[in-house]
Amino acid sequence: MKLFQSLIRCRYRITSGFRQRRFDFFWNALGKHVCGKEAGTQWWLDLGGGPGSYLLAQLETRARAMPRVILLDRGEAELRDAQARFPHAQLVCADGERLPFAAGAFDLVFCNSVIEHVAHPDALAAEICRTGRHFFVQTPNEKFPLESHSHMPLPFFRALPRTLQWWMARGAGASWDYLMSVRYLTEAELRALFPDARILRERAFGLTKSFYVLSTEDM
Repeated sequence: MKLFQSLIRCRYRITSGFRQRRFDFFWNALGKHVCGKEAGTQWWLDLGGGPGSYLLAQLETRARAMPRVILLDRGEAELRDAQARFPHAQLVCADGERLPFAAGAFDLVFCNSVIEHVAHPDALAAEICRTGRHFFVQTPNEKFPLESHSHMPLPFFRALPRTLQWWMARGAGASWDYLMSVRYLTEAELRALFPDARILRERAFGLTKSFYVLSTEDM
């Protein structure tokens, strides 16, 4: 068990580096250009950011002038936790497949590791394109050796027999129902959902860790 916990801590250190590099890419490729010199007048949507809000946490250390961010999530408990951590953020409880905003309402829509969790990714993609003048979508690659939605420290978790997966999830304290609810999208599916966007690959150890979808308008 101690070895298992040590592997989990090692995995955390590795993945935290990946997350930092991801935001560096987003900021340099899109975020700082959209933000420009008018950050205080900008409206950004953090779509499904949850209580930890990867976007807000990174912006606090990166942006000299913060855009105005609406954090949208379906869970009221998650939003209460987010409000305690990010008191300046505006919160909206709603379904991402039916956003309660006008077309082009946001200068930028940011959606990190969310689209693989929804029942209808085509509806979510359409709402992102409808409400965001620019957007950044990230989703993990199912074939990357490290499982992206749990604390599993061992590679190729999803290639293991289902019974062994269950026992490993239990040992790591991961939600089995949550793990099984994930539906990964392929690059071809993403291109069909976002036909006018750029699809890029996030690389780690020479492999594709996740896919980035970036709007191209005016960039």
